[in-house]
Amino acid sequence: MKTPIQEANSLEKLLVSTGNYLKENREKCMQMLLLILVAVAAVIFLRTFFYGKPKKFQQDFDQAYAISSQQAMMTGLPSVEPYDTLAAHYSRGDAGAEVRVNAAEAVVKIGQNQVERKKAAGRAGKAAADVIAMNPEATFNDAIKRFEEVTSPQMAVDPDLAARALYGLASAWENLAAVTAGDDEVNVKLDTARGIYQRVADEFAETPFANQARTRLAELDAPLTREFYKKSAADYVAMPVPEEIKPEESILPEGSDELDPNAEVGSEDFSLEGDEVVPPAEETAPAEPEAAPAEDAAPVDDDD
Repeated sequence: MKTPIQEANSLEKLLVSTGNYLKENREKCMQMLLLILVAVAAVIFLRTFFYGKPKKFQQDFDQAYAISSQQAMMTGLPSVEPYDTLAAHYSRGDAGAEVRVNAAEAVVKIGQNQVERKKAAGRAGKAAADVIAMNPEATFNDAIKRFEEVTSPQMAVDPDLAARALYGLASAWENLAAVTAGDDEVNVKLDTARGIYQRVADEFAETPFANQARTRLAELDAPLTREFYKKSAADYVAMPVPEEIKPEESILPEGSDELDPNAEVGSEDFSLEGDEVVPPAEETAPAEPEAAPAEDAAPVDDDD
């Protein structure tokens, strides 16, 4: 066992030898230190500008989110266009992932709305041309492609974003199963969704989406779930094409895009008094003048 004096001597020898090495290899040490600093700076740069969220991104994202939310308040559905426009400027990293996840989630909501509108049209037997032309299957496939782009290794770094994208991807497959023809195809899509939910539960156990994924796994494994999806899909596919509702007749002359300046327009004259609209008074027949009172008859002269 070394004595304290021996340990001190060993430490002293180590420091002396290290100092001598640094003096002899000063240039090499400086080069190594410089390389380490450059590597650290490069990591910070890549993390911030390629895989992180630059400060300007938050402003741009808030604006896109506000536009999409305003559209949702007006029409009941979010808008995808603001996110797609922003995605062109953020191609990777957490910033690009967050934009694309929001866009994909909006597409799923649009697809779900299309399904409900087409079901309502099928029950009514009539629908506008735009409703008849809706294709929820294509919409859900679009959402799947968007989510898959986010789950690529070059995109999301943040675990919560990656888990959110995977969970959304599984949800899109589940929605697609409900509008797919054929029991076998329904099973394939539900199996795909189940496998992705399992990935979320296993690979991202520390995120909030893990518990949600476990819930969906339990529901998909329930005995009647598959039968429910098969029945829903079969009913959807078997819906007859509704009759197209003809648009209202146009007030424009046929074959013209302009109003006829000589056309008579039937309208009522109204006047505005204060905050009230006063309709025109009804026309009535003029009252007949009252008969003048009869003059007193002249007295009869009896002296003839």
